[in-house]
Amino acid sequence: MPEFSQIDANRDRETDAGCAHWDWSDLLNRICGDSHPNDAMALSFLLRMVQGAFALFMRFEVKSGRYIIEQGLALPDGFPTSGRLGGCLCYEEFVRSNKPLAAYPDLMQTGYLDSDPDVKRFQLKACLGAPIRQNGQVIGALAVFDQRPRDFDDIQRQALISTAHIFGLVMDRRRLARQIERKRAHEKLLAAVSAAAISTNEVSFLDDCLGELGRALEVDEAHIFWFDAGSYTFTPHRSYWRSDRLIPNSGEDAFFDFYSMPVIREVIDSRKPFLCENAALLTDEASQAVMWKNEMAAFLVLPICNERQCFGMLAMHMHHGPFKCDQEDLETFMAISGIIAQWKERLDISRELDESQALIYQLFQLSPTAIYQVDLENQRFVKVNDEVCRATGYTEQELLNMRADQILTPASLHLLQQRMQDLQAGQPISENVEFEIKTKDGEAQWGQFHIRHLYREGKIWGANVVVHVITEQKKAQEELANYRLRLESLVEERTRELTLANQKLREEVALRKQTELELRGKTARLEEMNTAMRVLLDKRNEDRLLSEENIRVNLVQLIEPYIDRLKSSELSAAQQQLLDVIRTNLNDVIGSPMPELSAKYYIFSPGELKVANLIRKGKTTKETARMLNISPRTVESFRNSIRNKLGLKNKRVNLKTYLSAKE
Repeated sequence: MPEFSQIDANRDRETDAGCAHWDWSDLLNRICGDSHPNDAMALSFLLRMVQGAFALFMRFEVKSGRYIIEQGLALPDGFPTSGRLGGCLCYEEFVRSNKPLAAYPDLMQTGYLDSDPDVKRFQLKACLGAPIRQNGQVIGALAVFDQRPRDFDDIQRQALISTAHIFGLVMDRRRLARQIERKRAHEKLLAAVSAAAISTNEVSFLDDCLGELGRALEVDEAHIFWFDAGSYTFTPHRSYWRSDRLIPNSGEDAFFDFYSMPVIREVIDSRKPFLCENAALLTDEASQAVMWKNEMAAFLVLPICNERQCFGMLAMHMHHGPFKCDQEDLETFMAISGIIAQWKERLDISRELDESQALIYQLFQLSPTAIYQVDLENQRFVKVNDEVCRATGYTEQELLNMRADQILTPASLHLLQQRMQDLQAGQPISENVEFEIKTKDGEAQWGQFHIRHLYREGKIWGANVVVHVITEQKKAQEELANYRLRLESLVEERTRELTLANQKLREEVALRKQTELELRGKTARLEEMNTAMRVLLDKRNEDRLLSEENIRVNLVQLIEPYIDRLKSSELSAAQQQLLDVIRTNLNDVIGSPMPELSAKYYIFSPGELKVANLIRKGKTTKETARMLNISPRTVESFRNSIRNKLGLKNKRVNLKTYLSAKE
């Protein structure tokens, strides 16, 4: 802050009438300049009118919570030039309480004795102050203090209010003047960047941009990073601005891991700028590491993008001081980043176009297919590739010096003329046509011509032609046609033979169908006979088994008792031996289907033996009754009697299973 102007210790006391007639317009003209001495002159004028000890003009910085004394007159020694807003008399009166005027005859009798440290420290008594407004907002205050209690009259009050109003107007005028100056500087900067973007496709344009921005904005560093959306990586530009010059980027990242900060992803994704006036407000670990490594106090990041693509970002930062930037500045900076994006897009398109043209020329010259461009108005070759020369036998210079229709045979020339007439008449023609050409050696060659006509001002002037030599295909087609004729005759002959063979085959099929019907009838009869035979065989087997069982039972019942009685009689040893042989031979003859039951057969009646034998064979009650020609109830009676004699009554034992297990 400039040195405070001093007033004469012996202050003149103006009369109220004199104050009332001071020239306010002259005062306004005097303080409308941009320099602080004019502010001091206004304070001197105000101090004389109010007749205080000292006067000051302070500005409020609400964001930082502090006030700054822009100008002071006759301030006491050691009076602070800045301080906190909270408790400050002018701030509390004009911002929080929104008063139009503050007049205190004795501050020692107010609460400001405790809240405003300057009141107690400098023993301030009387105070007269008024707010300074800009666009309706309080931005500061004018105040006159005295170290003795006193009152202020209406003229003094009005003088302070008027002077504060004039200060507000003057500050607004200065603000507008600074805006105009800054706008002109921005326009000049935009013009310089635009001119550089238009005049060159070289990468040096980016160096010029960094230099223009660095000098105009007085930033400590400015960088450009290109963005790869596929890998989400950044590549720094070949140089960056630092302090007052461009510095080449070395192998190491000149701007350490700046793009690792979370806000950078937001800038790339949203395509909106990000201004950080105080880097300490970013508290995440990644951002803190970047700020410490790059000595960043404040920074601004601008996306280099258009509506379709984000190419990268423009980053500027300060090492110590703040980065002051308002909405108008941001719009200018975004316009610059937009110009860089347009330049980058144009450069990419230009490079792609150059690469495409180089590729087209390479394909044209090295293509294994004949390609040429023809001027149809003059029937002249415009350009030909090597394959055209090889196919026709002419050199490139010979083809360019002859008419294009000279290489056609008469028939093909007539076809070409007919196509041109149809085209001029507005009739559609095919883009593909076959022409026969004559080579330099007089040899005839067939070609498949694909023709794309070229227009100029709505009229056809030429054509791009791609020719595939199809002479071999033509010969193959002729051979194929002859082969088809031979094949058709062979097919006709073979068809006649097949017709006769098919007729014989149909007759054989009819005969076989008749034979098949006869065989099916015989098969059905045989199946019926087989069924009857199986029934008879089953019946015969059942009868045989039943007869054998009856013989066994009868032998056991009729002979065994007598053999037992004979054995118990008095027989000689020889007789006993003969009797054992008889018993053994008899057992071998009659067998024993149920050896474990043979000892109990004597307790079974003949009917029970028959039923037991059929149960063992798995016959049901009904089947047993039918086979023995008895009633089912009689069979059930036999079953109960058999279970009783075998000791199976009231036991959950299957009779058939029990009898079968004894075999």
